[in-house]
Amino acid sequence: MAFLKEEGAENYDWENDGVYRLEAYDPVEGGENGVSNEQAKALALRTRNLHNRVKELENVIAEMKIFFKSINYGNQD
Repeated sequence: MAFLKEEGAENYDWENDGVYRLEAYDPVEGGENGVSNEQAKALALRTRNLHNRVKELENVIAEMKIFFKSINYGNQD
């Protein structure tokens, strides 16, 4: 079983990049650039893009926790 490449997710344009709609006249064509894989490819890029964004937010939150712990924020002992 082969997997589609998820390269370019960081450049995914949420405003302009959509998910390809298969047309009745589209030939069934597999492979890396086959029209039958366009939808899966677009959804994979969207999912990878979201995953990367969540990871970035998790890192920021972790850094904020370390910062607030270092200044003893919230502890009024």
